[in-house]
Amino acid sequence: MTSKQLAAFLKKHRLTQGDLCRIYFGTSEVNDRNVIWRWVNGPTKPPRNLEQHLKYYMIAKENDKAD
Repeated sequence: MTSKQLAAFLKKHRLTQGDLCRIYFGTSEVNDRNVIWRWVNGPTKPPRNLEQHLKYYMIAKENDKAD
């Protein structure tokens, strides 16, 4: 996943960088938000396991809607 793909995913699913921070790290502290900002804006590549985390998030979100 590239930075552009990550930004498009966040926009498509109406997630903020803070939301992504809570999904990936479980917190939304300043250092964590800085890491996410770097992934979205390009100075650092997103980790390769991020895409899998987002897939699990989407599955969990769909299951919550079904209940």
